[in-house]
Amino acid sequence: MAGQTKKAIVSFLFLTIVSVTSVASADAKDAKYVSVNQLIEEALVNNPDLAAARGQWEAASARVLPAGLPPNPTLGLGYGMIPRDDFALGNAGMRTVSVSQKIPFPGKLYSNNRKASHIAGVAGQIFRVKEREIVKRVKDTYYDLYAIHESIRITEEVQALLRSLARIAETKYAVGKSVAGDVLKAHVGLARIENDLITFEEKMVTQKARMNALLDRPIGKSPGVPERPLLKPLSATLEELNSLALSNRPQLLATKEMARAASSAHLTSKMDYLPDFMLTVKQQDVDVGMDTWEVMFSAEIPLWMLFKENKRLQETGARLASAQASVQDATNSALSAVESTYARYERARKTLELYETGILPQAEMSLESAQAAYVNDTRDFLSLLDSERSLLKFRLEYARAQADYEKSIAELEVVVGIDLPRQ
Repeated sequence: MAGQTKKAIVSFLFLTIVSVTSVASADAKDAKYVSVNQLIEEALVNNPDLAAARGQWEAASARVLPAGLPPNPTLGLGYGMIPRDDFALGNAGMRTVSVSQKIPFPGKLYSNNRKASHIAGVAGQIFRVKEREIVKRVKDTYYDLYAIHESIRITEEVQALLRSLARIAETKYAVGKSVAGDVLKAHVGLARIENDLITFEEKMVTQKARMNALLDRPIGKSPGVPERPLLKPLSATLEELNSLALSNRPQLLATKEMARAASSAHLTSKMDYLPDFMLTVKQQDVDVGMDTWEVMFSAEIPLWMLFKENKRLQETGARLASAQASVQDATNSALSAVESTYARYERARKTLELYETGILPQAEMSLESAQAAYVNDTRDFLSLLDSERSLLKFRLEYARAQADYEKSIAELEVVVGIDLPRQ
């Protein structure tokens, strides 16, 4: 009789595990998966924060061409020789039409154009910073969603397995092979898992709302089920990442553009010591006498250079020195950020490897051993529950480790400024 009971329990365990796996496979087949690249493309098109940064860049770019153009000409119309006793423009004996054009000293317009171009470059790099931030936020939310989906799937599998263990405990109790406390412990474990599922569902709602905000989607719309990450390692070394950051990091490139703009402004302030010119052409129509043309050429005199030009030169020189120091600071920050972020990536990679090669296989073997021992009455039910809890804990931690690994690479891509190659 005891042998038949053991066979029935073993068969029941086997059928339960098979049914849980089948249900999980069916759920995975019916799920509507979405890749992280699909969501990134949608965010880059629809995200309102990114659209605002793009608008600032376009506005700055639109100011480049006008900055290199001379001031608008001035059209004048004058009346002269008006009788004193009959003041009327129609009685004027001389009419004058003039056109005046201010001509900046050669080189000033080019300098202004370069300054505006570099300022537009700063706006472009600020847009790239925002773009990389949006991509990272989408990836972070995507992999957090993956971890939650995976946690729910794992918890539901363990829930089904624990239900089967509860039935086994009830069966053994019915034949006098167990105590009522084992049944109670199984139901307490089920209640704990129910509470965990409620917590995961709550986190799911929060992450979906964040993703919809990034994609500018209506509230409540499902972003889809994240795909399992490939978990491929980076192919770039730390030295290569440093080089990539110095060439592509938008924060650093923005400070360099700002320094170039400050250099152009400083050059313009030096050229303010040089005079601008004014060309005026007049055509005079005289009732008595011959019509005449008049051409006038004049130049500005920097009379107040001690109070205006000198102070402006000091100001732009100080701004240039500040901008050059910012470039060095941004360079140091880039290298520091790469090193610290790469260290987090390495830690995430090693943690992932530890779970895959050591912790999870050992936890699974421990549970299988505890199940066999419980069926053969060599271990108590509490030991079996402890093994089940340990495996659940490690599998949930592994799901989180997968998400953290991909998020560490996303953070590195923000620091470097480009998508990084994977092996």
